[in-house]
Amino acid sequence: MTEKADILDAIRRLAEANGGVAVGKVRFARMTGISEVQWSGKYWINWSDAVAEAGYEPGSMNAAIPDDVGRGQAAVATRSW
Repeated sequence: MTEKADILDAIRRLAEANGGVAVGKVRFARMTGISEVQWSGKYWINWSDAVAEAGYEPGSMNAAIPDDVGRGQAAVATRSW
């Protein structure tokens, strides 16, 4: 069983190896073998809470690309083929 302190230590270790920036929950699980089921609902409601408790700034989701920009880039890419 993975304890809360072990998860926080892993978050800190990976963040330091990542230039002081916490990794996302998917990358965390892949690198540590600690899956979301082992912490979600047991210690924290969401990954941002875990990261904050470990002393790091939670990351933000990637912003969506506006439809008009995405279509324009797709058209340019298609023309270059």
